[in-house]
Amino acid sequence: MLRQLPVNVQRYLSLAACGVICLAGGNTYVYSAYGPQLADRLGLSASQAATLALAGAIGLAWSGPVTGVIIDNAPSHLPTIAAALLMFTGYGIVYRAYATGSCSFLLLIFAMWMSGAGGSFASGTGIKYAGLNFPYATGSATAVPMTAFGLSALLFSTIAALFFAGDTQQFLLLLCLLPSVCCLLCLPFLHYVPAPPPSLYELPVDTSGPGCDDIEYNGTQILRLPIFWYHYLIISLTLGCGQMFILSCGYCIRALMIEGNVPLDSVQRIQSLQVGIVSMMSATGRLTAGVVSDMCEYRFGVSRTWTIVVAGAVFMCANYAAIHIDSVSMIWVVSALTGLGYGIGFGSYPAVVSKTFGMTYFSQNWGILTTSPIFGSYIFNNFFGHVYDSMVDTDPSSDKYGYCVHGVLCYAAAFRLTFFSSLLGTGLALYVILRSAKL
Repeated sequence: MLRQLPVNVQRYLSLAACGVICLAGGNTYVYSAYGPQLADRLGLSASQAATLALAGAIGLAWSGPVTGVIIDNAPSHLPTIAAALLMFTGYGIVYRAYATGSCSFLLLIFAMWMSGAGGSFASGTGIKYAGLNFPYATGSATAVPMTAFGLSALLFSTIAALFFAGDTQQFLLLLCLLPSVCCLLCLPFLHYVPAPPPSLYELPVDTSGPGCDDIEYNGTQILRLPIFWYHYLIISLTLGCGQMFILSCGYCIRALMIEGNVPLDSVQRIQSLQVGIVSMMSATGRLTAGVVSDMCEYRFGVSRTWTIVVAGAVFMCANYAAIHIDSVSMIWVVSALTGLGYGIGFGSYPAVVSKTFGMTYFSQNWGILTTSPIFGSYIFNNFFGHVYDSMVDTDPSSDKYGYCVHGVLCYAAAFRLTFFSSLLGTGLALYVILRSAKL
């Protein structure tokens, strides 16, 4: 029945479904809204909590090459169903662990990995079919699911703050059910629709210049290209440091609240607010970056990579702010800048990938490239956990036992590291632009 609708109606319905499935799949980054409470319930240290956050990020990133091959070669309903099952099972285990107050740490790691892998299937499917059905405006089309992916944490953190304030167990049950249901509802709409000639509202494609010569590179061929490794390192250095704050901001908030004598009974509300700010600004960056990157190339004839330079500069500002802001009332500045930089970076790269390596094997190539933030994230998150744990009050007789009471000093060293990481990534992006201009 849907196939009998006009082609453009099918395309836009499919684009809407791409947005919904990515909205469901981006829930990995809502971890900060429940992570500290989960750690308290199960008696986990900050380092162990950071490991759980990292497990979800690894599931989202490192399953990308496998999910990409499946998405490129299988009917769209298979990866969509896989996304629903993985998120349902992963969050189901986490929900059960919180409800009972006990669980094997290794099983928790596996559960977080499954939830992340489900998000990888969901986001990969949404981005693939958005770009495939709108070949004349790839950046703008993929910006829709990328924006929805960025808004996911805002959606779930808002729900947590409005309906589940102080009730982490029921919030985890929601994470178990809602994303999976959304994926299944999108099933009828996710399919390839041959695109008509470009309309006045779509940007004309400039088929001249390097990287747009109809050469299609698959997942193994790109590994032999220097340009791939430049982009791989840029993403790791910039977006990896963004993931550190996104996954650890709950501990930053708690440290500032304790030093400022702010009652901890409001910590979950503030956590949800920061997650929402990160998500909203990430969505803004993703939507803007996709459109601007199209305009950079097709209207002004400059490299899309300039948007990556902007993302790196925003990350430097975010890390500088995190080092110097010592009041929980101003932590929103760090959240906003981090979300914006993260959104600009991730919003720009799908179009960069399709332009540089082609669209035929897009999901494979995008899946491989998105493994890169996990290297930076692994280093930065573990360093954050080490720094934070080293300053925790270890006196059992203290009323602050198990907490860090030194405010911004609890984590400032970690953000000094990520400042220089984002600086290096920005410099490398500038080098890629200069290198491409000489070719």
